[in-house]
Amino acid sequence: PGDTVTAASTTQTIVVAGDGGYEAVTMVKVTDLPDLAVGQAATFVPDGSTRAVTGQVAAIGLVSTAGTTGTTYPVTIAFAGDTSALRNGAAGALTITTAAAASALAVPTSAVQFDDGRYTVTVLDGDETRDVTVEVGAIGATWTEVKEGLTRGQTVVLADLSEPLPGSATSTGGQQQLTPFGGGRGGVGGFQPPRN
Repeated sequence: PGDTVTAASTTQTIVVAGDGGYEAVTMVKVTDLPDLAVGQAATFVPDGSTRAVTGQVAAIGLVSTAGTTGTTYPVTIAFAGDTSALRNGAAGALTITTAAAASALAVPTSAVQFDDGRYTVTVLDGDETRDVTVEVGAIGATWTEVKEGLTRGQTVVLADLSEPLPGSATSTGGQQQLTPFGGGRGGVGGFQPPRN
């Protein structure tokens, strides 16, 4: 305290050492910024480790960076708890939880279609299929919360992923084989938006 240095000095530097903990900075696309907020939960798995370190969004940068992949903004994650697996400059996989739901009715995200401003799910009704308009909540890479439009136990129709996509070389009728999938499940939480 009380020391002074000259502005822009090349010989005098200040290093602040303390128990401030670790932070990670990631670049987020401008299109994903509306989903982010300070305080959201985050996890970080360092390369070479299987144990996740928990934290939360501490800051969202105001200055953008334009690059070949588009405009991005820096987002800072502050870590709490046991950070013994972290090292300065470490790289790893960072996940930010932007929405979550407990005891939600959920369907596979691949079953949800978005067209003309509305979400629909195809359900099996006897021997026929029909499209049902649904209101969705949290959308994840694997599961999507359904708030209205479906009831527990309905059968949702999915494409058979083991079959080739229809095309001129594989199908002349343009039909895609569909396989029923058991309806909603409860207790799915921690939804995360798919990243492009």
